[in-house]
Amino acid sequence: MSEIDPLSRTQLVKVHIEGTSSDVLPGTFGRLWVADDARQTIVIPASAVYSVGQIELVQVVKDQRAIRRAVRTGPKHGTSVEVLSGLDAGDVVLVKPVQEN
Repeated sequence: MSEIDPLSRTQLVKVHIEGTSSDVLPGTFGRLWVADDARQTIVIPASAVYSVGQIELVQVVKDQRAIRRAVRTGPKHGTSVEVLSGLDAGDVVLVKPVQEN
């Protein structure tokens, strides 16, 4: 499988279309949009995530205390970041983590 060309953002794809008229000729170029399945995600401010070595952490409020929790982040969206694992919906995250001694 070939990779997408980062400069042109294109990729060569071969498609077999059954039952088409003669309007579609071999070697024809076209555009294809692939719909991404809508999914529920957890997005938090990027400032809430800090690193210790290679581990990404956030601080979650539990019983009025800040508890460290390891997370795995995904794509950034402006000043926010998607959390792929480590948090549950409804977790209260500190936007500015408390400095630890």
